[in-house]
Amino acid sequence: MDSQEETNKAQVLAALEHVLRDPAFTASDGLSRFLRYIVTETLEGRAVRLKAYAIALSVFGRNESFNPQTNSLVRVEATRLRRLLAIHYARNPNVSPFEIQLPKGSYVPQFIARQQPALPLSSSVLSTDRPTASLKRGHLPLPALAALGLVLLMGIVGLAFSPLLSQSYLDDEIEIGTTAWERAPSISIAPLQFDAGLLKPAQAHALNVEILAALAGFDFLRVYDFGAGQVQRRTDYRLEAYASEMEGQLAILFRLLHTATDQVIWTQAFRNLPLNFTGDGRRPVVSKVASVLGRTYGVVFTDRYNRMPPSDATTVGFACSIDGYQYFNTPSSTTFRQVLDCANRTVTANPKSSLGQALKAAMLIDGHLKGYPTGEAQESALEGALQAANTAVELNQNSSQAHRALFLARFYDGRFSEAFAAAKRTLTLNPYSMEIRSRVGSAYILRGDFATGMNLLNEVSAIADNHASWLEFYYFLNAYRNGDKLEAKRHAFRASIAKTPLGAIARIVALHQQGNGSAAKKWIDYLEREFPEFAIDVRAAFGRMQMLPTIAEHLTDDLEAAGLSAKRLNTAHGIR
Repeated sequence: MDSQEETNKAQVLAALEHVLRDPAFTASDGLSRFLRYIVTETLEGRAVRLKAYAIALSVFGRNESFNPQTNSLVRVEATRLRRLLAIHYARNPNVSPFEIQLPKGSYVPQFIARQQPALPLSSSVLSTDRPTASLKRGHLPLPALAALGLVLLMGIVGLAFSPLLSQSYLDDEIEIGTTAWERAPSISIAPLQFDAGLLKPAQAHALNVEILAALAGFDFLRVYDFGAGQVQRRTDYRLEAYASEMEGQLAILFRLLHTATDQVIWTQAFRNLPLNFTGDGRRPVVSKVASVLGRTYGVVFTDRYNRMPPSDATTVGFACSIDGYQYFNTPSSTTFRQVLDCANRTVTANPKSSLGQALKAAMLIDGHLKGYPTGEAQESALEGALQAANTAVELNQNSSQAHRALFLARFYDGRFSEAFAAAKRTLTLNPYSMEIRSRVGSAYILRGDFATGMNLLNEVSAIADNHASWLEFYYFLNAYRNGDKLEAKRHAFRASIAKTPLGAIARIVALHQQGNGSAAKKWIDYLEREFPEFAIDVRAAFGRMQMLPTIAEHLTDDLEAAGLSAKRLNTAHGIR
């Protein structure tokens, strides 16, 4: 290798290290390992070995039974890697002398010499019409580039190539279908606008990057890095931010617009922020914005639901997820069957839909818990959920929803150590999801670890202005366990909690403790009428929930004293 090639190799390795320091890569160990592996193998002259099978074993820890023909893990991760590389170079257009590209359909990277710009960018106002790319593909014009000598030695000759981001994200990532409702909503993040001198440019840029990274953790959003005109016309929503100085401190106003109509659907003002806007100052802002926009039952989810046409027997894709989360707030056997059918249609239409498999797992778990028929032998509902959850993870190892489904399936199967390992993974993948935090916290409470569970739920309450109705039962359970009857009643009588069987149970117990037997009897009648599959054997239902036996015994004692039939509480099923 001559001195020029040695220099080129050193520059490529330096470019690699620069990429790996990007927050988008530091947040993903798997993609960082993937990139480092394919770059170093290529530089060492082993590019011919870069096949899906070898990558699966060397990077993703698969064993020799891995079959790339039936398992799309490496293809999916390669698509994600191309996207993150595009984001990095769009945000850092002139930092490294070489750009690392991963051509579509190949696992062999190319190293392209980059051209320096003729003129520096103006820094008077940090607002520009130049697109800076996206997690989901925008358009990035690139100058003519020269190929690296090392790549030429591999037989890759010629300088022509297509723009990195010339196709729509949907070309790679649309899961199924042709209607907008079958796809997850897209959102573009416009750069923070402010007067020159108010903020350090690096701090403003860091806020944009951190919000982008936080929202990108939500599987139900397609996130674009910049709200330039071309991207705005293609995204469903646009987030804008404006900074100003108020009484010697920083204030930032965010607003979310529905792009097609320019309707403002959400605003949030953050005041009394430090003018030296460091990471500590940005952290609560990022957390709040990500939670409000990304969470289920949040701003985007709710607006999307309100704009969707009613689902029918042909609905597939993201619309099924919307219907699923509506179901969890207001469950019934009819809507359960509709959402499970929707999930099954989705994975039939596209067996590679990780979100479809995760939704199927969640519905099978809920059918198991509530005693609803799932279309399979009842004893196999959890087995089906475990299979769907494992498939979801196989399809997308970086999906927080897939790992959430795996956590729940393992938990309700009684595999607690494995379940909480999956819970840790899903919280790592998306630390901003209040829904995931809620599920994990409630599981700790069911197993009697109230301290850990309530810490998680209190974090949810501190960030979320409102939370899912089903959570009220766990706040009730904590107060009930502490003997705080007034607090228990307060949570039991939140308006929406009665729409769930556990909500009805909370009201029965709270009313009994207040000495109001006649009102408790009305809620017993409601439980038996609205949720007969659950009410027919409450003790067994608590067992399916994996509720700690001592907690279940206290509840069933009070339920029996309130008048719930002993037959419904003391069958042979027992608590597993």
